[in-house]
Amino acid sequence: MIMIIAFDGNVFAGKTSLIEKLHNAGGGRIVPEHGEFLMGVLPEEDAWGIQKKYLDAEKRRLKYLNESSGDGLVLLDRSFVSMAAHVVALYISEGIDIRSNFLREISRCMRTGDIIVPDQFIFVRCDFKVIKERVRGDISKNTNALYYKSNYMEAIESFNRRWQERFPSLVID
Repeated sequence: MIMIIAFDGNVFAGKTSLIEKLHNAGGGRIVPEHGEFLMGVLPEEDAWGIQKKYLDAEKRRLKYLNESSGDGLVLLDRSFVSMAAHVVALYISEGIDIRSNFLREISRCMRTGDIIVPDQFIFVRCDFKVIKERVRGDISKNTNALYYKSNYMEAIESFNRRWQERFPSLVID
């Protein structure tokens, strides 16, 4: 039997570091974040085209999960909740509205089973000032400046809080 735990939250909050520490302590298999499964060049200035690439990457993550051996614990670096939070935050912070396209596609993925649905959600939180310091300290990730703007990060946190009210979740601050 497989138990999938998803780790979601803002960029540079510490999700991947926490997952690696749990894994090294004997805590299961890791499914890396969507960026590890992107194929081709992301379309510039096309928010829906970029999001569609991430949804396609989710299918490859599911294939990776299914092809990796064994039962047990799976540590999922971001879930579809991170994608949904991004879509809402993009609308709130930038006025870019791809919500209808995303909802239509994510609904299709749910119906067809082309998405990983976690058994448990863990939201990793971090003070925005710390996140901004981490971003400055690690330019190797080439993180888009949008992702650490205060209004974008606040929208992500707000979305995640609403999710936590409706679905069993753990928050690590």
